[in-house]
Amino acid sequence: STQAIKQDPVCSIVCTHHMRRVFSRAFFTVPYLTVVRCLDCEPRITGVIDGPLEGGTPKAVELYFPCTVTNASSYSVGSARDGLASSGPDTSLSGCIHAGSFVYVASEEVGFQHWFDSAPDFIGAAAAVDGNDAVELFKDGVAIDVFGIVGVDGTKTLWEYMDGWAYRSLNIGASNGSFAIAEWTFSGKNALDGDDSNAESYNPFPVASYRMPTGALLPAAAATCAPDTTSDAAACLPRLTGVAHANVGEGGPLGVVEVFFPCKVDDAGIYSLGSANDGAGSSGPETSLGGCIDAGNFVYVSNDRAKFALSLGSEPVFVGTAADIDGNDALELFKSGAVIDSFGIVGVDGTGEPWEYSTRWAYREDKTGPNRSVFSPEQWTWGSGTAGSAHLASFPARTFRAPVSSPAEACPVLAGAAAAQEQGAVPVLYIVVVGSLACALCLALWTVCKVLSRRARGNQSDSHGNSPKSARHFCPDRPATVGRPVEGDPCPKSPRESARGPARPNSDMSRVEWEGQTWQDQRTSV
Repeated sequence: STQAIKQDPVCSIVCTHHMRRVFSRAFFTVPYLTVVRCLDCEPRITGVIDGPLEGGTPKAVELYFPCTVTNASSYSVGSARDGLASSGPDTSLSGCIHAGSFVYVASEEVGFQHWFDSAPDFIGAAAAVDGNDAVELFKDGVAIDVFGIVGVDGTKTLWEYMDGWAYRSLNIGASNGSFAIAEWTFSGKNALDGDDSNAESYNPFPVASYRMPTGALLPAAAATCAPDTTSDAAACLPRLTGVAHANVGEGGPLGVVEVFFPCKVDDAGIYSLGSANDGAGSSGPETSLGGCIDAGNFVYVSNDRAKFALSLGSEPVFVGTAADIDGNDALELFKSGAVIDSFGIVGVDGTGEPWEYSTRWAYREDKTGPNRSVFSPEQWTWGSGTAGSAHLASFPARTFRAPVSSPAEACPVLAGAAAAQEQGAVPVLYIVVVGSLACALCLALWTVCKVLSRRARGNQSDSHGNSPKSARHFCPDRPATVGRPVEGDPCPKSPRESARGPARPNSDMSRVEWEGQTWQDQRTSV
């Protein structure tokens, strides 16, 4: 495929080499040009599902990556709904994806988690399909694979999958942008009706069962993903550990969210916070975190920097709309757009609910979480409510204990410092404390050195018992040009005291020269 060669230079090298090998053998053996596929290294759509749960969930798309993609941001998914034309790329992928990985894009997480007992990799509108919609996979805006016929309403067609699923047949590669129904297997319309989970279904979605085509051409030396210091293991994922709501001053309430990081994160930009207000559905990521965050650090997100400082005596690390909460709102913590932890029940107004936190706080029990989108009230403790901000004085900030010990690896800067400074927060206290300690240490070292130096000079003397200190002093009653020290006598006698008269400098030695000689002699003796 010429298009494939232009799209993927790695694949083009492999395919070109293979084509030359085929042509060189064409005169000696039967040509086998039919096995040459230049799209074998491209990701592809392997499954779509329109589930039977509330709201028609789960709605999801399964993708397969034959080769490692170090930066998947060039790939995206889109859907053409109800017979309309292509909507183009709707939901972008990201990160490094290992060879042989199955990636799941879902319209939301609650239904997906319930049905598959796992979380999707990405959440976006592209997966909000209704069983009659076409799905496209794009690379740099160009469609490289498609399920269904774009511009055709799939209702009552052979490829309809309402309340069911469609899955790519084994050993079938990417379609290069054209749909071939013979390459797909279908559950049939309404095949999942009445089922509560994929594990209990009589006709389950064949999760991650796709296999590569026979004779697939892949690079001999595949790329690899760089080690990620942010582990996906539950013990290493950050989690929500505290939430508070207070009426402080004028201009609306104060919202506070505490997030704990058990492991070091080199770039917290993949994490974000969102709130579902007044019983509405998920708002998705609203306030992004950022910077390098050390293991064992607590990060605070608030909606008002001044009120936070007034109530808790410090400044939040991040300020954003995700913390605009009223005590009846659910909260979600995201990683790359997928929910990894939550507080409260999304889609439910918390007013009158056991988890309501109006004018009070809630704090997570030690060694619990994260729970993705499944909220567990038994893992939380609630503080007493008041009409003002006094209750924040009892907020158990930074008291959560992780289930595992934190790694010792540290960030090159203070946790969240760069992000905090971008938000306008300056770590003044840190600078003052560190600067004061440094000055005190320097002063102490200078004092010790001075004392030791004095003692060393005091213990030395010449043959007459004179200390070096007295040897370098001129007599106060003699002019500097006359009072040149004499060996063994720091102050030469005056003419009245000695018939020899005062000692005089040599005629060929100026004052500066012999004074310099005096200092040189003094330094030598010391």
